[in-house]
Amino acid sequence: NVGIKIRKPRAPQDQIVFFTNIILCLKAAGGLQDPVEAHWFKNCSRTFFALLIEIINPKVIIALGKKVSESILDLYGISYRKSAVFSEMLRQAPYQLTNSTVFFPVYHCGAQGTNRNRSMVEQERDWSKVNMWLQSNNSR
Repeated sequence: NVGIKIRKPRAPQDQIVFFTNIILCLKAAGGLQDPVEAHWFKNCSRTFFALLIEIINPKVIIALGKKVSESILDLYGISYRKSAVFSEMLRQAPYQLTNSTVFFPVYHCGAQGTNRNRSMVEQERDWSKVNMWLQSNNSR
């Protein structure tokens, strides 16, 4: 028993961490590794993500990647330096999205992201920051 309660659809949930790449739909054409079109981020965040977060009401949202993170910050009206490198956005985290939800951007942990953008040691440090926050804020 891990203490996870799943309620009926549209009922407020009591989850702690929600991971997202924000593209909450399947591509109509091409493979899963094909590029994602820029307007999909805005469409998915407004059409699906905001309502999903309202339903789930997680304590922490963890976004995988820069475009995803920018979409979430834009959706919640959180200012950030758009020309900044992604690692600067990580240093600013966590971001307070709502009274009950904070947001941590992280580099995508897939093999391509680890090899090109962020070493495994750096990613472990990023995730340690999330872990430390969770440990020090463990009550709802």
